[in-house]
Amino acid sequence: MTPEHSSPPNRLSSSQALVLRSQQTGPDRRAQRAAIATRWLRWLLPLLLMLEASLAIAYLWNIAQGHPIAWIDFNARETLPSWLQAGHILALATLCGWRLLQNDSPTPSRLVLRLLVFVLSFAAADEIFKIHLMSQAEMIRHAFFGVYLGAIVTLPVLFWRDLKAVWQLDPGSVLLAASGLGVFCVGAFASEWIRDLVIAPLWPLLTDRAGGVEYLRIAIEELGELWGETCVLAAALRFQWLTTGASRRDR
Repeated sequence: MTPEHSSPPNRLSSSQALVLRSQQTGPDRRAQRAAIATRWLRWLLPLLLMLEASLAIAYLWNIAQGHPIAWIDFNARETLPSWLQAGHILALATLCGWRLLQNDSPTPSRLVLRLLVFVLSFAAADEIFKIHLMSQAEMIRHAFFGVYLGAIVTLPVLFWRDLKAVWQLDPGSVLLAASGLGVFCVGAFASEWIRDLVIAPLWPLLTDRAGGVEYLRIAIEELGELWGETCVLAAALRFQWLTTGASRRDR
């Protein structure tokens, strides 16, 4: 008897694959897209964060050598770090504006998108030109931080229904954005506490050079903001990728 050879599995034709894809539900398609987004972010996001950290290390290294480089100054206007931060914020504003113009999804609401476009556009201009640093009055400078902190805290509370709807569509995007906002807040609002409670007491034990405490605080502040904005932008891109055209297909 001749042995029976098992026939190779038949490959699906393009038309059959199209039928199978059309039979998939919205959650199935969203789960596939979420897997792709997670796979990309798993290596791309750490790479971006390391590149931004290397910029902060180069900034501190050149200051320690006594030869600061103007274009990587973390505490100046129109430098590479400020343009990077402004680029992240403008990209977020552009995503919100694009979603507003698409008008094919009720999540988030149009009111939230309009507010985000306005706030983010102002924040980008502030980051490029350092508007909050132009005034010598400490009260005015703290007022800017109060406005930003108030927006971060009150927007999710006032528009909790939108946040809940976004969470139901993709919890991963919300968690990534929340992590980014947490890192941003540590850099923007807690760097002075870190300087006074951690860096200043340890500095004399690490080196006898004076003046480095404030430079290190600036690096922590600006890098925290940059890292936070990178994570929020990645979350926004993930959410846009997962939900583009979903509402039309699922109707």
